[in-house]
Amino acid sequence: MRQSDGMRAGLAKYRPKMRRHVLPALLLGLAAAGVAEFMGWPFLERPLERALSAALQRSVTFTGDAQQPALRVHLFGGVSLRAGVMDVAAPSWSDAAHTARVQGLALDLRYGDLWRAAWGGGLNVRRLSADRLDATLERLPDGRATWQMAAGDDAAGPPVMTFELLEVRAGHVRYDDAPQRLDLDASFALRDASAPDGGTARAAGLHVEAKGRFRGQPMNVDVRTGSVLPLLQTDRAAPSVTVVLKAAAGASTLDFSGTVVDALRLAGLSGGYRVTGPSLGAAGEALGLVLPATGAFDVRGRLTRQDAVWATVVDSASVGESRLRGAFRYDASSAVPRLEGRLQGELLKLADLAPAIGAPAASAAPASADGRVLPDRAFDLPQMRAMDANVSVDIDRLDPGSLFAEALTPLRAGLQLSGGVLTLDKLYARTASGTLAGRMRLDGRETRAKWDADLRWSGIRLEQWVKQTRAGGDPPYVSGRLSGQARVSGSGRSTASILASLQGNARLQLTDAAISHLALEAGGLDVAQGLGVLVSGDDALPVRCAAADLDVARGVVTPRVLVIDTDDSTVWVDGSVSLASERLDLRAVVTPRDFSPLALRTPVHVTGPLSAPQVTLEKAPLLQRLLPAALLALVTPVAGLLPLLDIGDDARAGQNGAGCRALAQRARAAHGKRQPAGQPGAASSRSSSMASP
Repeated sequence: MRQSDGMRAGLAKYRPKMRRHVLPALLLGLAAAGVAEFMGWPFLERPLERALSAALQRSVTFTGDAQQPALRVHLFGGVSLRAGVMDVAAPSWSDAAHTARVQGLALDLRYGDLWRAAWGGGLNVRRLSADRLDATLERLPDGRATWQMAAGDDAAGPPVMTFELLEVRAGHVRYDDAPQRLDLDASFALRDASAPDGGTARAAGLHVEAKGRFRGQPMNVDVRTGSVLPLLQTDRAAPSVTVVLKAAAGASTLDFSGTVVDALRLAGLSGGYRVTGPSLGAAGEALGLVLPATGAFDVRGRLTRQDAVWATVVDSASVGESRLRGAFRYDASSAVPRLEGRLQGELLKLADLAPAIGAPAASAAPASADGRVLPDRAFDLPQMRAMDANVSVDIDRLDPGSLFAEALTPLRAGLQLSGGVLTLDKLYARTASGTLAGRMRLDGRETRAKWDADLRWSGIRLEQWVKQTRAGGDPPYVSGRLSGQARVSGSGRSTASILASLQGNARLQLTDAAISHLALEAGGLDVAQGLGVLVSGDDALPVRCAAADLDVARGVVTPRVLVIDTDDSTVWVDGSVSLASERLDLRAVVTPRDFSPLALRTPVHVTGPLSAPQVTLEKAPLLQRLLPAALLALVTPVAGLLPLLDIGDDARAGQNGAGCRALAQRARAAHGKRQPAGQPGAASSRSSSMASP
């Protein structure tokens, strides 16, 4: 008790002295703080530079001039920071003067917001603005980038921040992305406020104008958004923001109008678009998709994105004269992206897809100046391995080209791309009262593509399918129902090289057929009967049998059997067609069944390049008739006609016809064994189709 009483007595003795010292010290401190507040706490400049440099692992400095000090900080009523110029240095490997330079920086924070952020809540920024922002953003091929600053940023993720006022009055960004082959020079301005701030009213949003090059092509971009603040929120429930984008890369253009939740990741993207350009392949390369090379296109539709999945409904797509539509889903979440969907359309012209196989577009000049006609542009095989796909094709009408009178109506198929192997299976089409079915595959896993096809056609009426319009209403040169099958394969880096290595077999049969009488007599050089047909008018001769059995080896097509048998004559064709050298070497021999008073009867040769074939007559048999005729004509003109008389060779023609019919019967039997199941019209076409055994 006595000790406690002594302590209380001592404190009471010194209390007046403590009051006399503390109060002046407090007043002195308040005065010093007032002076520091008035001066802007200048001694905090260097500690703040060191703290920011350590946090960003990049040198940060503040500088100023006579009009604007380097840094002013005010702490009364909240944290307020004003900087003349703040520089964030570039990394040592970059030649840029800085990564970012901010002029006229203003930052305002409330203590209550800082308290909540210290306890794990998001940081609310009352104001962040700049008079000007200049940035240089670079990314090297090895992945190093100027925006990669503090270690561990990618793992931790950016802090959750909200803004009441965000403004950059004038901005400039130089962006050089080597992996994407993108080099842009952009100017921008942005302003947004969540509440009135008493400043001059301006339109809220972000406006970016950029020019540069993308993958070697000139590029222009114009982006306008509505409110900017929701774009900075990481919450999935953040409100969406309107976005209007106009971009041009080379000759391709993109117009998009819609909304987005996360502009940096394009999350929650939804809107309508229009894409135009000279080729779908070029546009697909820009988007990271594997699309075929085509003619000029104009695509309009609607686009959405959720996480790594893009989805689009193509309302209309014109490719050349083709008119298409469809719905597709592109999933980029796995190592190999995958495209799924359905391609539909009213019309697809094969000429519009000619560049996909290396051929020039329909409106373009011939691809080769040396007369070669087969497309020889190399395939882009690495692109085939960049994506998988599963797309169903359902086209109302496919136009195969100007040589054909009827289109394929409809065309259905399944397209699969997996591991660099492109397969077109379940192929089915109807045309000219007949059907086409089969499968094709292109294997692009190695340096040389491997191609194989198994195609079957049945009951196609030639007079309806192949254009044979003749003056005066004369009958078509050839009519009848064409059936057959081709099983071929090859390899190469282009369409031409694949055809040059082609191996396989093809068989064809013509039933219910007829052939032009004039063409047959002209082929047999029967002058008398040909003149008679010209005078009386051409007619159609019924064909007893027409069949072909073609071998293909190393790009050379050789007929084992190619014969047309009629009541008038039998035509036998031999020789070869080389797809490697693109040259013809065919020989046609006509054996007549009937008598003719004036016939030269010599084989006809078709030779030369595919681009300009030449028709010539075999001279030896021709001279055997013409020389005796000339000598006998010296005796008497009537005698000169004797060597030109042709009594016909019905026995030989009959042998050729019998061989034709045997081949056709064997083909029909083989087709009956191999008729594919599940194709429409399979049962009704059994009797008139053929396939290889």
